[in-house]
Amino acid sequence: MRKGFTLIELLVVIAIIAILAAILFPVFAQARERARMAACLSHGKQLATATLMYIDDNKGRCPSQLPAELIGTKLGTYQGKNFGAQLWSYRIHPGFTQYVKDDKIWICPTRGGNGFYGKRYAFGYLQTWIPFAHVSLPGTDGGWYNAATKTPYTIAELDGKDGRPLTNRVAWFCMVLNMPDSFMPGMQLPFMPHKDGSIYIYMDGHAQFKKTAENSVAPVDYYTGQ
Repeated sequence: MRKGFTLIELLVVIAIIAILAAILFPVFAQARERARMAACLSHGKQLATATLMYIDDNKGRCPSQLPAELIGTKLGTYQGKNFGAQLWSYRIHPGFTQYVKDDKIWICPTRGGNGFYGKRYAFGYLQTWIPFAHVSLPGTDGGWYNAATKTPYTIAELDGKDGRPLTNRVAWFCMVLNMPDSFMPGMQLPFMPHKDGSIYIYMDGHAQFKKTAENSVAPVDYYTGQ
């Protein structure tokens, strides 16, 4: 009568389990990332609605920058460094926050990925949705802000500006880097929040995933039209 497994049989079972784990773990990781991306897209649609509501209530004018007296207001802390509010810190913008009913939408479910720059936005600035008016990042076109007059455009002024309709004019994008070496000086590296792209919110109110151009925060086809 057989009482148990032999050593060889146990080793075979362990080997099979190890092989299955090696196959399934990447699949589970991809499933989690797809779920996070879907949640980020849902957040993007909510932020798009909030933006259009703000514009509608302000006679068609896009959001203004953060008031000067709030610049530098402490937001969060990451790696021992305190992060202060910036011109684009709409999470604490007194005129904009009333349109965002759930603060959770401000931070991507990936919470910064693996890179320093992603986490500094998630845990430092407490905001991973960045307006395309944030011109210090490579690839932005000034978004809804008119740098010459230092005032936001109206939605009517933006529609068709430089030949670009609202359906193809980025309003916000998810700024979460998944690059492990994203602490590089100058940030000369691909910006890839979700695999090889990001979630983009457009001025007509729709949000979608698009591949991201190399060394840029813009969609890969934003300037080429391809």
